[in-house]
Amino acid sequence: MEVVAAACCVCGKEISQDQALYCPQCKALFYCSDKCRTADWISPNNPDHSHQQWCSKMKDFMNFEPVLQKLPFTFAPITTAADFTRFKLDEILSHFGVNRQGLWKYEFCSNSHHFQISPGGDLPLFSDLWTTTTIDSEKLAPVTLSSSPSYEDALVRAFVSPSLAVIMSLSPLYDSPAPDLQEPSLVNINLRDWLDYYKWRGLCSPDEESISNPLALLLHWPLTLYHIVAHKLPQINPFCIPKILINRKLIIHVIGVEKELSLLPVFKELDHLFKPQLRICIYFIGRHFDAATDRIVYHLSSRLSVSVWSGLYHEFLHTQKSNELADLIIGFNAGLAAYPTWPLTLSSIAVSLHNFVCRIFIIVPVSGRLV
Repeated sequence: MEVVAAACCVCGKEISQDQALYCPQCKALFYCSDKCRTADWISPNNPDHSHQQWCSKMKDFMNFEPVLQKLPFTFAPITTAADFTRFKLDEILSHFGVNRQGLWKYEFCSNSHHFQISPGGDLPLFSDLWTTTTIDSEKLAPVTLSSSPSYEDALVRAFVSPSLAVIMSLSPLYDSPAPDLQEPSLVNINLRDWLDYYKWRGLCSPDEESISNPLALLLHWPLTLYHIVAHKLPQINPFCIPKILINRKLIIHVIGVEKELSLLPVFKELDHLFKPQLRICIYFIGRHFDAATDRIVYHLSSRLSVSVWSGLYHEFLHTQKSNELADLIIGFNAGLAAYPTWPLTLSSIAVSLHNFVCRIFIIVPVSGRLV
């Protein structure tokens, strides 16, 4: 019988999964001892983040396992199972030849790499994929990027697989199998699910119903943004869409950013997904970026930019003019109970939402759990 290793969620000690203790209510967390399980249940240093407060929510998340297992990926039954571990992930990524390489090492970074490299510290490796200015400089027209040997080499460094790099360098070649979009819309294509996206992008054949390609493990970041804009925004506030189209500009603030910055190349995919007449201005706001990235504007295309601001979001808001405020504010894996700075930030967001009727704030609690 295979013995699978697990890590205690309190102290990080590695133990065999058949010897690990788990929460009997939610069955979501593993512990190495009763001492760690009790400490996590009470969490005296941070009661709002104690497992006692979050157990019922984690149980709800675990109940989604059967739904997630129906995703069209051949590896979904493994990656969505309750006993999925980092070690099984290593096996899957090693099977595809990408484990701890390229962008994959940032999405699934080991603790040693995480502490050595601040988010964005390795972006010079991919500098041929964008041009840069600064937030403080005059707005300069970015250089139009085109395919070149250095551009293609940077894509290979990012995606590791030459075949994936080639596909990501090309524009989509196929129509979406989904019905046409309902207008008005901010997006360029109607994609209902991952299978629609893979067929549209040429990552699988039009007649395939299951997918082995692991690229979704990276692309869930831009595709989650797409899903929010394409399918959630029209439900929450359809009246803001005509206003954005008239202004021909969509401003998105992504707050609490960490490894998303290291994964910057994957956000180039948004250039294919949003209406071509829109200028897309994304802001990454977070506290632990590499110092060299602070206040840098990365022009991923002639109309798509990502600006980096190091600090807390309520501090960032004080620097913005009313005509520069976001149409959409998104927090990926925000950890609202984990960080004591969130209450002031949420209060500032509430004030800004009250003053600007078209603004929307969305928290995405488990962005990486798409597959």
